[in-house]
Amino acid sequence: LMDEPLLVVGGTPGGLFNLVKRGAAKGRQVDWREKFFDLVVVDEASQMGLAEALTAAAFLRDDGQFIAIGDHRQMPPILAHAWDRESRRDLERARPHLSVFEYLRAAGFTSAALDESFRIPAEIADFLRRHVYAADGVDFRSANRERLPAVDVEDDWLRAVCWGNGVRLLGF
Repeated sequence: LMDEPLLVVGGTPGGLFNLVKRGAAKGRQVDWREKFFDLVVVDEASQMGLAEALTAAAFLRDDGQFIAIGDHRQMPPILAHAWDRESRRDLERARPHLSVFEYLRAAGFTSAALDESFRIPAEIADFLRRHVYAADGVDFRSANRERLPAVDVEDDWLRAVCWGNGVRLLGF
């Protein structure tokens, strides 16, 4: 695969490392100086820590490009440490508690906001626009009006969960 003129690979940071280890390194010790990738695109970068992002980009060529796609208003990385109470200056500067997306934003890298969803129902997008993305000046919208058809529910408990006091939850 590594000899192909054009290759698109999807994987986790560990998966990319394994690809290089099993492919280019043929199972031997990985030479971290070797660079194979022209482009690394990280999706859900607001949930990925800096160490994982560095692993994903470890084999990026010097003239390569790193693109981080994420939403700092969504779930951050899950960490089992109280980074906000950490007093060591090196940790404050390195900021390992941030996602790679937040780290790049704080470092002043250029970012662009997407303002349209094709998946989220319009009512939910309207709520998100007013209560979440307004803080960033993003006019978030969706034209999705598709809904699941109503289902006749025989189970009283399930009916109460889905419809409560006559109020039906949106289906999506």
